[in-house]
Amino acid sequence: MKKDLDKLVKSSRPSFAKLLPLAQAEISKCTVDLLRNEPFFGHILGGMQRHFTESVDTLAVGLRGDSIQLMVNPFFLLKVLTKGENRVAVLKHEVLHIIFKHVFRNKTLSHNPTLWNLATDLVVNQYVAPYHLPDGAILLSTFPDLSLNPGDTADSYYAALKKLQDESNNKKIKSNSPISAENLKNILSSDLPSDHTFWADSSSPDIDGEKTGEKISGMIRDAIEQTSEDQVIKAYERSKFHKESGKLPSWLERYIGELIEARKPKINWRNTIRMFAASSRRSQMIVTSQRQSKRFEALDGMPPNPGLKLKRFQNMVVAIDTSGSIDDDTISNFFAEINGIYKQGSTITVIECDADIKRTYAYTGKIPSFVKGGGGTSFEPVMQWLKSKGHQFDGCIYLTDGFASAPETKPPCKLLWTVFGGPGGEHLKFGRQIIIQ
Repeated sequence: MKKDLDKLVKSSRPSFAKLLPLAQAEISKCTVDLLRNEPFFGHILGGMQRHFTESVDTLAVGLRGDSIQLMVNPFFLLKVLTKGENRVAVLKHEVLHIIFKHVFRNKTLSHNPTLWNLATDLVVNQYVAPYHLPDGAILLSTFPDLSLNPGDTADSYYAALKKLQDESNNKKIKSNSPISAENLKNILSSDLPSDHTFWADSSSPDIDGEKTGEKISGMIRDAIEQTSEDQVIKAYERSKFHKESGKLPSWLERYIGELIEARKPKINWRNTIRMFAASSRRSQMIVTSQRQSKRFEALDGMPPNPGLKLKRFQNMVVAIDTSGSIDDDTISNFFAEINGIYKQGSTITVIECDADIKRTYAYTGKIPSFVKGGGGTSFEPVMQWLKSKGHQFDGCIYLTDGFASAPETKPPCKLLWTVFGGPGGEHLKFGRQIIIQ
């Protein structure tokens, strides 16, 4: 394979078909390199979808279809990045953009996108070592007289670059950072070393029939962001099983800790669900592959010595308010709480409802790419639906902002109103209320 690669690199312009298998093998080789030396980054890279295409000029991570993808131009990977360690460095650079959520962050800023791209590169390129980036990479040393602090945020670097640009454009002001001003001017007048074309709020072209960037719906983008966080946390958990190579730097340990803490539901559902289970809990016997039970004897017709355990069965309904007063951030909060309930072992049926029930489905731990609604608000349809089901459910949790009249129909199961902001839940009836400000 190495001889084939060397031969193709020396040729003028190999065909895509000839480069493709070599590029695929090279990405796999780089992934193995990271897995051996820095397993946390290797696990993230190994779990990413890869798309090899001539529709991108270089190598980039971005939103394509329903996922974050690593998009690779084989010619760039093999003939421009001629050194193996440069390839690993660039791939780690892209992984760091995912870890820091830069792929999504620009949607929160009113900014110059080019300067934001440079600011995010200033962040991630500090952490690419021990691998070496190719010549032309944007580093803190690129702006030697700008006094940029190591370990700072992209927002801070962006502010410094924006100020530098504004001063440079004002001919009446003599710049205090002439070297940095000249370097910034040169960078902006040439092709940027990194491709951030396909980030969340970038206006980018379709790639081989799939939408990218801001063309992807907001709900799908939020779901992709949630999935991306899941992958980062899973990579962290997996890397802890490695010994010396699995040890993470302190800054990354802190960052992952903050990420995990932020994802925790605001409510302790373990305690809250006890309210539902107290009087309506049902039990069932199930066969397991565990050791023989000492509490339960084998039943007739079963294999000898089956492992048995007592499983608490909690069949819950979670109704979510999808009316026009609920924004995307609140929907994300709703599903953080639903996931918290799900992790306590409950079977969950989700009801999406604004003025009417839009759809119902079983929640299996995966956040949907969209919710249906956007109209007015009424709690009555969910109560009527619950009544039609009789005593099928142990309890109902209603996630809402509370902007609607109390329902008239009493549900046949216990009810908990979980109110995010809004006017509070004092006017709601037939159940308890938890207010989340």
